[in-house]
Amino acid sequence: MREHRAFFRRLACALGLAALVTMPALATWKICNAICVCHTREVLARLPSPTGAWTAILSENTAEGLLSTAFSADVELISRERPYRSIAVLGVDTHGRDNLRPGIAWSAPDVLRVTVPNLSVLRLLNRHADGVQVDIQFDPDDPAARAAWLKQMGLPTDGP
Repeated sequence: MREHRAFFRRLACALGLAALVTMPALATWKICNAICVCHTREVLARLPSPTGAWTAILSENTAEGLLSTAFSADVELISRERPYRSIAVLGVDTHGRDNLRPGIAWSAPDVLRVTVPNLSVLRLLNRHADGVQVDIQFDPDDPAARAAWLKQMGLPTDGP
């Protein structure tokens, strides 16, 4: 009978030790999953260039966290010829509002026009991409109002 007690005592110690090691790891995993950000991307427009060499893509990105959600609209160029590549052009903080999304149009075979709201926060990444010029237009085009708004927001002025 004593032999069985020792066996069960050792088994209980081993199970207790296993629980002691795995429980904090499982709790940490659950907490990380609750806090970590979930990203989604929705393609809103695909616009091939007049030459067919590029496709301009407008997408909306959503990042959801525990306490907040962030929305941005991004413009990127994707080559349709070898070597295939993707070039990030511009990002706009949209706050989830459709009217803050940029508009895209090809104004020439090698010029992509991106129209953004005058009072918007931009992440300008590329103005020239492998022979494609990116022309940024503000709507309405009021540089003084944009500069005043950026100053009021505490953001650096830009000069596209």
